Amino acid sequence: YMIHGATEVYLVCGNDALFNLMESQAALIQSLSGKQISAVNLERTTNNVPKGCAVANISESLSVFLLVRGHVDVSAELKKLESKIAKTNQSIEALRKKTTIPDYQTRVREAVRQANDEK
Repeated sequence: YMIHGATEVYLVCGNDALFNLMESQAALIQSLSGKQISAVNLERTTNNVPKGCAVANISESLSVFLLVRGHVDVSAELKKLESKIAKTNQSIEALRKKTTIPDYQTRVREAVRQANDEK
């Protein structure tokens, strides 16, 4: 995301040992995160995590929530995603056309067919 201004991170820890570890390293995490992160908040549950966060599940016991509400231009992000979808759909259609020509299996080299299969 293109974050505009400083925002907060919420670390939701699923057990006490992880919570204690994250608590001891919170200042380091914030320092390594750069100026865009104004605070690293530790939580045991998602109850205190505000709405408007992007989430990354690191493990069964750790989730990272990044507060993006008010910091991200949602319409610009949607336009980017729509553009990516359109390009992907064009690629899929072009690949379909290539692979459905008559005698595809006999006219196209094995290496090219394998590359197309991987796509």
